[in-house]
Amino acid sequence: MSPKQGYRWLHGDWRPTDRQREVLDAIMDGRTNAGIAVRLGVTLDGAKWHVSELLAKTGLPDRAALAEWWIAEKSQQRGFLPAWFLLQRKAHFAVAAGGLVLAILAGIAWLAPGGAGGGQAIHSEPPPGIDIGDGGPMTAASAPPVQPGNPQPDTRKPFFVERQLSRRGETTIRLSGGDLPHAVTIPPVEYSNALHTGTGSDYSWFRGPRQSASWEARGGQSEPDLSLPRYQLELIHLGADPGAPDEQYWYVPGNPALVGPLPDRGWVELFTPIAGLVERYRELGAAGAISEEPSMTESMIASVQEFGAKVVLERVGAIPAQGQQLRDEMTQALLAALAQSQSAVLVLEGTGVGTAGYDRVALEVTLGPEVATCYYIPPGRIAVQGVLVSRRFHGAWGVSGSGYFQRVYTVPASFDRLMEELGYAGVSLNPGYKSRIITSLEERPWRLIDQIEIWRDGGQRLVINHIEHQPCLEGCDLEVALGQFPGDPLKVAIWPTGTEPFPEAARPALYDYYLDDGA
Repeated sequence: MSPKQGYRWLHGDWRPTDRQREVLDAIMDGRTNAGIAVRLGVTLDGAKWHVSELLAKTGLPDRAALAEWWIAEKSQQRGFLPAWFLLQRKAHFAVAAGGLVLAILAGIAWLAPGGAGGGQAIHSEPPPGIDIGDGGPMTAASAPPVQPGNPQPDTRKPFFVERQLSRRGETTIRLSGGDLPHAVTIPPVEYSNALHTGTGSDYSWFRGPRQSASWEARGGQSEPDLSLPRYQLELIHLGADPGAPDEQYWYVPGNPALVGPLPDRGWVELFTPIAGLVERYRELGAAGAISEEPSMTESMIASVQEFGAKVVLERVGAIPAQGQQLRDEMTQALLAALAQSQSAVLVLEGTGVGTAGYDRVALEVTLGPEVATCYYIPPGRIAVQGVLVSRRFHGAWGVSGSGYFQRVYTVPASFDRLMEELGYAGVSLNPGYKSRIITSLEERPWRLIDQIEIWRDGGQRLVINHIEHQPCLEGCDLEVALGQFPGDPLKVAIWPTGTEPFPEAARPALYDYYLDDGA
């Protein structure tokens, strides 16, 4: 059908609704999907769905053809009457008008309950997750869209984050409560990145205090604008320690990056949500300008470009310290590898769970006036105590009512290969193990182990989940258990406790255990 042929409803029963006319007008004006979403007050997915529906209804190939067709139609007719009716109104006005009225009445009778159509109208469905109301896809029930730069007063109830977790990290995150039309599920991977300390994000989100009266502003503004909407999130620990307190977070659109003290912990922590999570809040009506403070990685790269960089490697632990200053090209390669890691700026010390010692490499990165220190632990090594240090903030890990904290950071394969080329590979218990589980030291160390699994390749697993001794194999009575497995070696997996706030990221420590070998 060419744009000159008129409405497609001549060959079918379809006529554009008022909402579809708005979409057609927006397309005619040259608006993108994002512009259509703003104009209609719907989500981006809702705008895409409307455009796709119009293309399917008209049979036109693309948006350009759709716009050309709509321009031609608007130039041929005014109001609600189709073009063919206007052209023939002089000769057949009365007949055509009577026929049109009869057709409308027949259509109403057909669609009415108990009519020939059975009350069921054929219509297309939007994609999952888009609510269709009288006005099409809506972002939140009866919630007017908040325009950027013009935040509305906060009349919403708090959003609540509910987390259901299992031992293997299968996690369901749901936003519920408030004025939401339904609970919104956030994929575990997105949520893990959203609540991950360190780098790798376009947005900054700081954990706030339990009381919102002690905000401290960062990012070029002396005081935050507390008149802007604030959306409270409460992290409910399900399946965790019964005494673990719920944790509260604040999403504050339009403010600079905010940081607040935690009275019960005495330290602050940085969270960096991914863009997908921020877009989800915008779709829920929590729109506004978000502070795009540079992430740690971006700051490192900018500092390198401005000041240059010097990286000094130093072996610590059982091997005497031996400093080594890298060449410029090696420095750039190292910084590029560091930039890929989710959390590279760590200071770790302690003894690994189930191991007799540890080996680590200290990296001192000088970026102009800034100095960042991090320790590289070869794959398979685990530290049980640590202090987190970065260019943004300093905070010592502490012990709260929940008794422990856990942080997971992942070193990319390129970083491991680079360290091996430099001669700092160390002893790896499992070369394929790339994630390091970092837990804090606390008063009852046996709680650091959740369970131990022992098995032979292809064999049944023995699970020991009542650990009441120190966090090491020597503290567990395994003589009888090991007797169930004749021969060697055995596979041993040690699952740590303290999986909050990243249960989906927790992984066990994996070892090969050789009987009578003292391994």
